[in-house]
Amino acid sequence: MDRRVALRADLVAAHASFHALLDALTDADLRRPSRNPGWTNGEVLWHMVFGFVILAALAPLVRFWGRLPRRYAKRIARVLNGVLLFTLVPVVATLAGGVVATYRTNLATTSRLLPPFDDRSGPLFAGGVMLSCLAIIAPVWSRRMHLPPFLPHLKGLRLAEITTTDEGVTLHLYATRRTAPCPSCRRRSRRVHSRYDRTIVDLPWGGTTIRLRLRVRRFVCQVAPCPQRIFAEQVPHLVDRYGRRTHRLRAALQQIGLALGGAAGARLAVALGLPVGRTALLGLIRAAPLPDSEPPEIVGVDEFAWRRGQRFGTIIVDLEHRRPIDLLPDRDADHVAAWLQRHPGITTVARDRSGLYADAAARGAPAAQQVVDRWHLLHNLGDALEQFLLHKRAVLREAAGALTKAPGEVPAAELPALPWQQRAEEAGRQRHAAQLAHYEAIHRLHEAGADIAHIARTVGVSRETAYRYLRLPGPPARMRLPARRAALDPYLPYLERRWAEGCRNGKRLWREIREQGFARSYSSVARVVARLRRAERASQPTGATRRTAARPPTPRQVAMLCLGLVRQ
Repeated sequence: MDRRVALRADLVAAHASFHALLDALTDADLRRPSRNPGWTNGEVLWHMVFGFVILAALAPLVRFWGRLPRRYAKRIARVLNGVLLFTLVPVVATLAGGVVATYRTNLATTSRLLPPFDDRSGPLFAGGVMLSCLAIIAPVWSRRMHLPPFLPHLKGLRLAEITTTDEGVTLHLYATRRTAPCPSCRRRSRRVHSRYDRTIVDLPWGGTTIRLRLRVRRFVCQVAPCPQRIFAEQVPHLVDRYGRRTHRLRAALQQIGLALGGAAGARLAVALGLPVGRTALLGLIRAAPLPDSEPPEIVGVDEFAWRRGQRFGTIIVDLEHRRPIDLLPDRDADHVAAWLQRHPGITTVARDRSGLYADAAARGAPAAQQVVDRWHLLHNLGDALEQFLLHKRAVLREAAGALTKAPGEVPAAELPALPWQQRAEEAGRQRHAAQLAHYEAIHRLHEAGADIAHIARTVGVSRETAYRYLRLPGPPARMRLPARRAALDPYLPYLERRWAEGCRNGKRLWREIREQGFARSYSSVARVVARLRRAERASQPTGATRRTAARPPTPRQVAMLCLGLVRQ
């Protein structure tokens, strides 16, 4: 009994929902095409309601068949299923309903002809379920969604639903074509095997992430000799096979990656609503096709390190357009010559001063002019200047002292050297004397006709040192390490001024310079105060405690200065 009451309540609710739906729909909604091809929404509603009326009229007959033995009921059902009348009557009645009156009037009138919902309406439960489903899905049918014209990349697709979540907006799409071509035999098939959903990311709308939920069909290839039995339909104008980004999004990310690189490009893409990692962005850059370029005429050839100091390759650059055009796996003259032969339009080859690339250019492009590129020319000039100035440290020291000396200035008397300074000076003189002895012995043996190996063994030096001493234009100069700048040097003028004012307390002087930013201990100030006391006892000026010798520039600094003048 409870089951019948529940069924009657469901049927009453479905009837009420149907009338509420009918009141909400407009005439335009009823005339709008439905998903069923060739039918409008009004025709579909009328067809289903008319079928429910026929089912209600045949309810007594259904009860009678239900009491028959099962084998007889099956035979009667099989005979009725083959009668064409039961198929034509609902269709003809549906089409005629729109001629006699409007579908709204027919639906309202027919719904009143339904039998009363009493306890005997149990066999009509199927019709009630049908009306309940109709009340739920009819609003979706009555609103067939079309894609806007500003989305041309979604051509050939139909929008089924739009869902919004915290992560963004999802468009549910499906293809409108009934067939799809087989990728192997190119024959079109309309036999659907199965369906699955495919998620694709598109460009954002107003900073909101857009995902396309594409319903993809798998088709069965009906060509017997074709090896491809099952294949999935593709949308080549929207996304690549197995791709997860649309062509528009892929092109935008490639432009960002080519302009900024991996990490910086990924940060900008996330800020623009294009979530992507730096590794994926670099993968898109590598997958981008190379731009078309004209045949090169002026190229630069140089080496680069695949692994520093172990494996080298060759890079070839188009100097007119200032971009690399090829990388060779090794540093081999035969490979470079073969590459030049494949590009006969080359007129100028810029290279370094090595003989390897000179030989490659002479064999691969004999008519091309070989020039030394500017960078190698200046680099070799700088190395030559530095090697020359290494033996002119004394001259550099004198020049630095002359530049820092003021006109008419009388040099202050130097304080006596401390014991550790005297020991360091004596060790330096002994080392220089040993170098002079080696220099004289090497030149004497070389003039006697001895080879380098014998000279190195006799003198007790390496072969590189023997070669270097033979290349020197004169005896090696004594090397003096420049005086290091102490942390107390900026405060020496203040200490000397306070000493001249009569302040003799070292602790007080230390506290005063600590307030000015000095962060070292008192011991360094104590050493300066001791020197000031010795200078005072020796009647020497306080300036004698300073480092009077200016730090001379290094040979490399002078070489870079000369190269800067050459560039200007």
